[in-house]
Amino acid sequence: MPHKYAATHCPDRAGQRDFRRLCTIVFLASFNYTLLLATLIAVAGKSSSTAAGMIVACFSGAAVGGQFCATFVLRRLTGRDAVILAMVIVTLSSTAYLVDSSLPSLLAATIFRGLGFGLVLVSSQTLATQMVPERTRGTGVGLIGLATGIPSVFAPTLGLDLFHRMGEQVPFTIAAMAAAVGVAAALSLNPRSPVARPTTPRTIRRAIASTGLQRSLIWFALLNVTRGAAITFAPLQLLTHGFRSAGVFLLVYGTCVNCARWATGITADCFGAEFLVMPSLAAGAIGFTLLACNRSAAFVLSAAALTGVCHGTAMTVSLVQALETTEPGRFSVPVAAWNVCIDLGFGIGAALFVTVAAEAGYGVALWALPALVVLLALMAARTPRNVVAGSPA
Repeated sequence: MPHKYAATHCPDRAGQRDFRRLCTIVFLASFNYTLLLATLIAVAGKSSSTAAGMIVACFSGAAVGGQFCATFVLRRLTGRDAVILAMVIVTLSSTAYLVDSSLPSLLAATIFRGLGFGLVLVSSQTLATQMVPERTRGTGVGLIGLATGIPSVFAPTLGLDLFHRMGEQVPFTIAAMAAAVGVAAALSLNPRSPVARPTTPRTIRRAIASTGLQRSLIWFALLNVTRGAAITFAPLQLLTHGFRSAGVFLLVYGTCVNCARWATGITADCFGAEFLVMPSLAAGAIGFTLLACNRSAAFVLSAAALTGVCHGTAMTVSLVQALETTEPGRFSVPVAAWNVCIDLGFGIGAALFVTVAAEAGYGVALWALPALVVLLALMAARTPRNVVAGSPA
């Protein structure tokens, strides 16, 4: 008898095997993304801070495009074929970094890589969430989130370390190899899986308008603006060594994000997750205040932990809410909308942060972050419970 929180809890062994493979694919795609996240920022930062922001904005914007296209692709290809296509795009674009590392080439390759990443996230997460019974959906969301997020614990730090020690070619090569392994894993998926071809006749815009998720998605997208700003700030302004370094900040932040995503998923199955929204936003406000102060290593580490808990909790809560109001055959729509909120908010946050920092200084840009989180907490407090919970309006 499988444990209540078993990794798959799917009705048959074939479904369990495919769930594990999908988690592996998501892990590899996320590893490819996070390994090069800070590395590309550092490489582009050699030209200017604006170029660094452009790299993040190009990837996030392209990922949003891939997520919007996912529902279209999933109506015409099986889920397995969509995952294969996406991983091939990620592999080829990652390989392009090795050919030419000039800024225009980096931007072009990053756009294609973002498209593939957005498509593989939506297609893989859609199939995975359909395999999990409703009674353990929160746990399933937490586990797929864990597979997506684990690389963020160590990959940015690893990428920066490899870049500083051996140059950009080494992390570029490792990222391309990881994507190639993801292609092999996608080819091993069962092409006859009963959930391999979801039907998604509604567009993302229509789905959002018809499910009453507007306010929830808006505050979640705005919260990801702070995430993009924080991760862009770290490699540009924090130290390169020691407890106040960018690597340590990203390590602590990634660990707390993943722990919060997993724990919130279990909580959602047992008690519901809505009551965690306000405490998580309070933690985020305190964390960004400490980051703006940046007086010692304790401030930086505490900021990383608190902001990580805030973002991780919000990720799982918002996706569970979206899935509760959607038929399983149409899960690609809320999954795509949720991913769009993450990447669009992240990209806008990165671009806005470097722009404000260039005009008014990093101090002003940093102090704007806790102010934004406090505003989001006020929005959440004024939102009716049925809207926060994702119930139809």
